Amino acid sequence: NIVRDNNRPTIVKRRIIGGHQQLLRIDWEDSSAISSENEDAIIEGIKNNIKNIDAIILSDYDKGVLTKRVAVEIIKIARENNVIITVDPKPKNALNYSGATSMTPNRKEAMECLGVSNITDIYALGKDLKSKLNLKNLLLTRSEEGMSLFEDKIIDIPTYAKEVYDVTGAGDTVISVFTLAAATGVSWHEAAKIANTAAGVVVGRVGTSTVTKEEILEFYDRIYHEYN
Repeated sequence: NIVRDNNRPTIVKRRIIGGHQQLLRIDWEDSSAISSENEDAIIEGIKNNIKNIDAIILSDYDKGVLTKRVAVEIIKIARENNVIITVDPKPKNALNYSGATSMTPNRKEAMECLGVSNITDIYALGKDLKSKLNLKNLLLTRSEEGMSLFEDKIIDIPTYAKEVYDVTGAGDTVISVFTLAAATGVSWHEAAKIANTAAGVVVGRVGTSTVTKEEILEFYDRIYHEYN
């Protein structure tokens, strides 16, 4: 279900690369809030198709599409139909996603979601955010320290990335693979391990990148059987 708006340009992002690292990015966009008519169209599209949906990802880039109304209504529809709904948040909008199934912030985003400027206990940070937003679980990404999954207990998942050339798209990879794996019925812990594997592949490439099923399986087998 695609909602078209002839009054908004398609966002264009241009990345300036030096060596193997992104130096800066230039965006052409309109990030104002979408119209109420477009909100209606998005919400109705989800509502009309919810029986055919296994999972929903809300990836908030603060570009005006995920308004508070859209976020709240989609989460409500998902919960009423027992559909997994995960969120990659924009911290200033964090409260809009209360009641989602899961969230995948990095350390900085989690701190901003709670309005804290420094932390001494990463585990208290994750537990507080999970509780505040009434999430079933929370996957906190921690860069070179891997990930921490917060459910009834906390599970640390180390990173196995061999080389890091470009983290562009790593967060998108994590939430998409994490959600897809969970939708197949595996445990959230297993889903996090698979997402961690996928992220380890894409950060070893320059620029935005995709990862194949075969690459995930090969790397997963190597890191979780050879190293553990």
